[in-house]
Amino acid sequence: MKLVLQIAFGVFLGSLGSGLVIDYVQAYQDRIIKEVEATKLAEEKKARREQGRLIREMLLKGRRKLEASKAKRSDQDSIPNDTQTPIFQDK
Repeated sequence: MKLVLQIAFGVFLGSLGSGLVIDYVQAYQDRIIKEVEATKLAEEKKARREQGRLIREMLLKGRRKLEASKAKRSDQDSIPNDTQTPIFQDK
């Protein structure tokens, strides 16, 4: 009977120990996965911010070029006189 109790106690301690080790390993792996995901998310956010900055920069350059080209045109070229409109031309 004493041997049976020792075996049962050994099995109980082995099961308890293996359960604790498995829980520890799973928690450790979960922590590593969360750290990797957080790093990846931070890199994606940084890339999105950089892309947004580049897009804003390109839009501002385009707007500046458009404003510069409008400024180069004289007022007379942008406003047609009466002879240039088809309504007032002789038929």
